[in-house]
Amino acid sequence: MIARIFAFLISLSPKIKKYLWKTWYQILARSKKDSNWKFMNYGFVDSNELKLEKEDEPDRESIQLYNYVATRVDVKNKIILEVGSGRGGGANYVARYLQPIEIVGIDLSPNAVELSQKFYNLKNLNFAVGDSENIPFSDNYFDVVLNVESSHCYASMEKFLKEVKRVLKPSGFFTWADLDDAKNIRFDSAVFKIEGMKIIEEKNITQNVLAGLDAMSSTRENAIENFAPNFIKKAIKTFAGVKGTEIYNGFKNGNLIYLSKVLQKI
Repeated sequence: MIARIFAFLISLSPKIKKYLWKTWYQILARSKKDSNWKFMNYGFVDSNELKLEKEDEPDRESIQLYNYVATRVDVKNKIILEVGSGRGGGANYVARYLQPIEIVGIDLSPNAVELSQKFYNLKNLNFAVGDSENIPFSDNYFDVVLNVESSHCYASMEKFLKEVKRVLKPSGFFTWADLDDAKNIRFDSAVFKIEGMKIIEEKNITQNVLAGLDAMSSTRENAIENFAPNFIKKAIKTFAGVKGTEIYNGFKNGNLIYLSKVLQKI
């Protein structure tokens, strides 16, 4: 079932697809304006446990996924862009712990950007409304572009990657992670082979993400029960990867996979 749902969402026309995802995330941002909900991504668990401040412990698994993706390259003293920053938790983590000069998070949802601007007040962290296919920054501006669990929403991966290449400085890095349909893989190596960029790392991190979902499932389920309107509770639980839902079972039975890649501008 989940493979069919995933395939259906991918097969939609670009305009309809972009509209549906934007509407969905606008609804989520309106439904829960509490700063306790900072992350929308899945989790990650491996043998390297991060040292986190007490206030960040409730989001440990989600933070560990961001840390994994962001630290595939050296981001210290770099200028970073996150495309698809959601509620801003990942960009906030990077700004506080990984010491970039600046990180800017852009998102298609104005509601999500408004929440992020409200939640966080750091000198090296900013948020703006922005489209993955028309990134609102000049050429050769960023050292690193991050993209965590967001690209499955995009109308055109090709246009997005061309924009990533455009805004990256020469020798800059693009580090990415997202879920995919195991039987009809969308994010294979061929999709990322564009002129002027080279793939320098590819990994399947499904088991790490599944372990993250196991660790965070009950907390997420309780939070959704407490805040979500009844008419979208089931949908939110599914997309949150709560145990027993189609997304979770998809990872468990091998119908879904979770991939990460690192590219460099040449």
